[in-house]
Amino acid sequence: MASFARVVNDITLIDKSKADHAIDEFVKESFFDVKVISWDELNNLRDQQKSQLRSERAISIEEDEYILYVNETLYYLFPDKRYDIWDELEYEDDFLFFWFGGCFLLFSLLTVYLLHRRLIPLEQATTQFAQGDLTARASEKNAIKLGTLNRQFNVMAQKVSQVIASQKQLTNAVAHELRTPLFRMECQLALLEEMDVDPAVQRHVDGLTDDIEELEQLVEELLYYARLEGVDIELSRTEGNVFEWLEPLVTKLQLVSRAKIILECDDSLTLSVDHGHLKRALSNLITNATRYANSEIIVSVQWNEEQIEFLVSDDGPGIPESEYEKVIQPFYRIGTARDRNSGGHGLGLSIVEQVSRGHHGSLTISRNTQQGATFLISIPHAKH
Repeated sequence: MASFARVVNDITLIDKSKADHAIDEFVKESFFDVKVISWDELNNLRDQQKSQLRSERAISIEEDEYILYVNETLYYLFPDKRYDIWDELEYEDDFLFFWFGGCFLLFSLLTVYLLHRRLIPLEQATTQFAQGDLTARASEKNAIKLGTLNRQFNVMAQKVSQVIASQKQLTNAVAHELRTPLFRMECQLALLEEMDVDPAVQRHVDGLTDDIEELEQLVEELLYYARLEGVDIELSRTEGNVFEWLEPLVTKLQLVSRAKIILECDDSLTLSVDHGHLKRALSNLITNATRYANSEIIVSVQWNEEQIEFLVSDDGPGIPESEYEKVIQPFYRIGTARDRNSGGHGLGLSIVEQVSRGHHGSLTISRNTQQGATFLISIPHAKH
């Protein structure tokens, strides 16, 4: 535009009769074509552009298209396509566009590849840590680390591991330390029971005995849960007949249950599971059901090509759907009719969930057709 403005200034200094010839010579040297137009042909211009044209006497309206205002005459300059230079310029523009675009694309792909290459080890470490492997750490080698993120993850993982280890150690210590005074209290109560005491006093002694038994159960559950919490459970999967230990368990729990317990299990079903841990998990589920069932509890074992399913259903008040994920948390209480005066210590479902996860399975809670609760332990078959 600056060169066009200078040309206009020069042309205004010569005679008006020579202006047209001077512009023709200029556009030929510049590979442009020119034609004279009127103001009526500039209706598509904004008022601001028209004012600029009158004052500066040269404006650009499109790429390589200009309007000059010389000696009260309007000249429209546009590329003369008879010259090959315009094709060459267009080719150069296209070439530069694709060249820069290709370089940018290559740079972007390379950047994404390098980021992805560095993110994979970090993702693997976080996945292992989330699955319970508290020893998992991200590599801090310069070739694969992502800034300080790997180092910060390792610091966080170390702190979380220390907190979990401290909590586990504290739980073990408290549970073990409680056993000694509980044993002394049992001995003293046993001595009292051998003495002739007033019937009113005996009622208090019996109450203390029940409380001590409940405390012993709590201590035992705390120790068991501490062994499972925070790390992958060391399972001992063995081939065994499930019915051989499940049927006696149901019979035993039926003695303390006001609801009828129905067992649906093939007496020849042999599975590869950790029978000890699984027996404890099912004992917790059935015991939990005996506290809430009105008249019936169904315990069933189902098998298919992909997994084994253990179901415990009751016809009690059920569990609100919003509480499904919360009830497996240690010591959590719902605060509904299903929890009030139910007994228990709030660790049973947490233990079941840990045992299920140790088998690489899951614990699912749902509402059955009787509006009671159904607990489903799904365990994939062991890989041989």
